[in-house]
Amino acid sequence: ASCRQRPSLNVMETLQQFTTSAAPARSLSERSRSIRAYELKRAFLLLASDVVMLAIASSAAAFCYSYFSDFLDYLRVVESAIVWTLASVWTFKLIGLYRISYSLDKRDEWYHVIVGLGISVAPLLIIFTIVPTISSSRIVLLFAFVLSAVLVGISRSIIHSAYGTRAAGGRRRVALVASPTELPTL
Repeated sequence: ASCRQRPSLNVMETLQQFTTSAAPARSLSERSRSIRAYELKRAFLLLASDVVMLAIASSAAAFCYSYFSDFLDYLRVVESAIVWTLASVWTFKLIGLYRISYSLDKRDEWYHVIVGLGISVAPLLIIFTIVPTISSSRIVLLFAFVLSAVLVGISRSIIHSAYGTRAAGGRRRVALVASPTELPTL
């Protein structure tokens, strides 16, 4: 029995030595390689693109809704579109979409855009429901939300592709997390 335990101890010691020598311990303040900070030029390009795409989405939503309703007040549509654009851009700024990216690929960028737009549309829907005199239509806002998710997501994907962004910078590593007693079974 001791002969069988000894080789497993050697394997376990070898694995522990390998894991401790292969990658040095990282401090909590050290950034992951998948996190990228944007330079000022790229942040401005993202901001300008988002504003244009949000304006196009709001205009297209109002245009689509005008076919279904004759009671659309276009002055209020413009006011709602401006509020929607400001709220979305402010939310994007707060969650950091203009200064840093945690996205591993283009799909992750879409998820962040949809979350940011969702965070900005929810309070507006509540406010426009409570005070209907400041809103043209909540349906226009929902159309704008859907169109914005598509347009902003596509524009950000194109911008990131143009910059040649890859998150992990090449090769990826796999981390095995186990207690020392579980290492021989791996």
